[in-house]
Order: sequence, then structure tokens, then C-alpha cells
Amino acid sequence: MNYEKCADKIMEDFRNSKNRNPFGRIEGIAKGEFFALALLVEKGCPITAGELSEEMMISSARVAAMLGRLEEKGSIIREIDPSDRRRIVVTLTDKGIASFDERHREMKKNLARVFKAMGEKDTTEFMRLFKRFAELMDDEKGKTEEKKGKNK
Repeated sequence: MNYEKCADKIMEDFRNSKNRNPFGRIEGIAKGEFFALALLVEKGCPITAGELSEEMMISSARVAAMLGRLEEKGSIIREIDPSDRRRIVVTLTDKGIASFDERHREMKKNLARVFKAMGEKDTTEFMRLFKRFAELMDDEKGKTEEKKGKNK
């Protein structure tokens, strides 16, 4: 099997999909913003902007821009870390928690509709394969980070 051709095919199918966002349209929030809120909920607050950048695997400039938008919406508060004034810490507001909860419910409903259309057998198989895929992606990420560390 040519795995690079398989990867090309998946990427092509994804690009050609009418709905490139598998979670459905999330009103009033960009995808990156949703995942930043999810990380803040999951990891607990406060968290540094640098930690968000590392967890989301995006540049600190993109994180800063995204945090600016979330701050304008009242979803987060950015403050200078009192223990290290070089760092910015991010805290969720009540509005940010409510926004995350609402968007999470929307995404869950959208996914449940797709799973219902797929049926029990295909959904079970998809979930098994996706779990395996995610595990292998995590392994690859670890290998890539290990290589970067050796090259420094």
C-alpha cells in the first residue's frame, strides 16, 4: 500500500468537502478560539500564553492575536504574571466559560447527528480507528519533538 497516496487522498477529500469543519459552524467564535477556551477549561486557569502556544502548536504571535479577540469578547482576562513579569497569564471569565459550554453543546449535537446517520456499526468502527489514529499522531509528535531536541 502506498501510504503517501493515502495521505494525499485524505487531504484532497478534506479540501473538496463542502463542510471542512467537521464540527459544524460555530457561531460567533473562530475554531482556534474554541480550542483555546477548551484548553483553558481542561488545564485550569491561569495558564500562560506560552503554554497555550505550545499546546495548540501555533506561534506566539497567533496566540497573542487570538487572545486579543477573546479578550475583546470578554471571554478571558490577560494579566502580567506577578511571579515573573515577562509572562502573560490567561484566565477564563464567567462569560468565557458560558461561551465554551454553549459551543461545546452545539458541537456535540452536530457530531451526534452525523454518528446517528452513520449508524451504530460504522460509528463504533470510526471511534476505534480514530482513537488509534490519534494515538499514532501523538507518537509521531513525540518523535518529531525528540528529533528537534537532539538537533539543538
